[in-house]
Amino acid sequence: MKMLYITQAESDLGLFSWGDKSYVFGHEKKIRDQIEAFGALGIDTDYYNKRKFKKADKLSVGVRVIRMLPHVQTYPKIIYTDAINGYDAYYIRFKGADYPFYKFLKKLRANNPNAKILLEFPDMDFVKRLAKRAVTIPLYWKNQYFLKKAEKIVDRSVTMNGSTRFLGFQNIPIINGIVTRRIKLPENEKQSDDNTLHLGMVATFYPVHGADILIESMHQYYCNENNHRKIFLHIVGASRHMDAYRETVKNYHLEDFVLFHGYLSDEPLDEVYAQLDIGVCEMAAFRRSYPISSALKCREYLAKGLPIISSVKNDAIQEGYPYFKVIDTSDGTFDMNEIAAFYDAIFKQKTVKEVREEIRDYAEKTVEMTVTLKPIAEYLSASESAEV
Repeated sequence: MKMLYITQAESDLGLFSWGDKSYVFGHEKKIRDQIEAFGALGIDTDYYNKRKFKKADKLSVGVRVIRMLPHVQTYPKIIYTDAINGYDAYYIRFKGADYPFYKFLKKLRANNPNAKILLEFPDMDFVKRLAKRAVTIPLYWKNQYFLKKAEKIVDRSVTMNGSTRFLGFQNIPIINGIVTRRIKLPENEKQSDDNTLHLGMVATFYPVHGADILIESMHQYYCNENNHRKIFLHIVGASRHMDAYRETVKNYHLEDFVLFHGYLSDEPLDEVYAQLDIGVCEMAAFRRSYPISSALKCREYLAKGLPIISSVKNDAIQEGYPYFKVIDTSDGTFDMNEIAAFYDAIFKQKTVKEVREEIRDYAEKTVEMTVTLKPIAEYLSASESAEV
């Protein structure tokens, strides 16, 4: 089977700059990994990303308003060429629905009547969020209208919400996956320690990550003279909020305990991971309505063999998994001793090496991308068999 992977939103280069180097965006890495995983699952997949679009911040206010009208282009327009035709299946990574997008789907179906068309929604709350602001309500109705028309063209949607229906589409539920072989398990001879504890949060920081809550909780912990263990927080990544985080750390005199590493990748990132005892996922889940996380970094922590704390359940982790702890942060802070107790319970009976290997094995069985994309491959394989 041959499939064409089409992106509606990502940049042509998929790169951003940090210092004097260029790095691949996380979403671009994910696309490349998905294409590779589909190949491993027997679906020969090509990539197509020819689009035409001008960013809103480069347009006049009048043009931005006009773009909200029903039949005017709002989102990146996929440029249709002959290279698109002739595939058995099409996997489209969705950004937004407007008239050009609907026209593209109609032409795709007309030229490839027997092909399967799948529409992946990487941001499942996108349409719902448009309805929450008066200024974007026209876009909400625009998306609703053209997605409704697309129901007759698209064979399946693909989401990470665990449901067999999404909007008006029959849905294939999957979870986020990673390529575990690209993530090295730390090889240092780290030992469990009653005196120190190293936490790490790796992210492109948004309010839902709750770095401010972690810093506030660290402050409260160190204000208590009875704390017997030194807890360190490693913050790895970039954000427009980073200056505020640094200022708070400075005001609280936590510079020795909250360490900012900036954006890291490859060996420098591996060196930080080797120091960590626990990986920290989203610690401010109350700042959004979605009740379960699909965060990719949580999967990376698993592949690194790290126990994990979070303020929300994760779709990759089974109920009762011993190396994952949900902590309530809805009051804007929490007791750091909860993390210390979690750590002590884990390493009371097992070595760091044993725990790392158990968690890594769990990652390979649950979040390896060839595992998470298997429902899509099974659907396409069943469809192909039915046609023979």
